[in-house]
Amino acid sequence: MKSHILPKALTRPEFKGGMFFQAGEGEKPQKRRTSWYDQRICTAEGEKMFADLDDFAIKELRRKRLVWSGFGPANRIEPDFLLEKTKETSIPGRGVRIINFSNTRALDRWCASLLWRAAVSRLPEMSQISVSVHQIDFLASYVLGRSDENPFPVTFTQLNSRGPIHNQTPTAETVCPPNSTGLAPWRIFRFYLDGLLIHFQRDESVSERQGKLILGSDDETAVICVPFVESFQAERLIGLIEETHRQFPNAIPRPKPKPKDR
Repeated sequence: MKSHILPKALTRPEFKGGMFFQAGEGEKPQKRRTSWYDQRICTAEGEKMFADLDDFAIKELRRKRLVWSGFGPANRIEPDFLLEKTKETSIPGRGVRIINFSNTRALDRWCASLLWRAAVSRLPEMSQISVSVHQIDFLASYVLGRSDENPFPVTFTQLNSRGPIHNQTPTAETVCPPNSTGLAPWRIFRFYLDGLLIHFQRDESVSERQGKLILGSDDETAVICVPFVESFQAERLIGLIEETHRQFPNAIPRPKPKPKDR
């Protein structure tokens, strides 16, 4: 079965019939019409379950305006409150939204299903998502509703102002927590979807300290908001484009200047 690892509806080109340029560090960009899918990861029954989870999650994320395709005519979603600036968190406009989801468990199961799909896929683009066989079994049990605990607790970071439409492969990263003098960095898996970052926590002791940031830990979920232009996502995207143009000057067409008004 042709199973999308990341939902097609959240990884569309900017306009119908458009193309994606897929690139990585030191790799020549490739044209794609859709995001990554793997025909070898599940049966027809499994794909139907994923489709149902995807349908619910896409509608919920758009309804709560957590993804760019749910913004409507707005270019920016204001946080419920701004975070106080410090030397460690000096990002202008950074804040927090408090979200009440209609079905937090279903949304968390959907997140776990994304991680499971990436972990079992043999696509080279998913190579950083490496977990043990036992962890894959635990993820599958949670996605199927046979257990009550996600082995990789989820937090959300929203890019609450629009940026260019793009895709990014899931990555394994080490994060330095803000305001964390004396605290060790923590490990995450990082997924990007339509302006929303999904972080899967890989260190249990860290997730225990994050309170409402953990999806499902409370009736309300705290979502960190960062304007796109101030985000690490923007910095990473700009760096990748510049590197690609430097190594492969003709691989990606540069944007054409708009004609001047007469």
